[in-house]
Amino acid sequence: MRKQFIRMQTLISNNKQEILTDKKEVARIERLIEDKHNKRLQTNNR
Repeated sequence: MRKQFIRMQTLISNNKQEILTDKKEVARIERLIEDKHNKRLQTNNR
């Protein structure tokens, strides 16, 4: 079980690195976060 958990952590870590090195993906994620934040602000200001 422990080895399986460590393997999962390694996969997740590798995935993060891969995503962070992909500038287009980072920009897309930032836009999603910004859009979600803006929607929340609009909802709260009503």
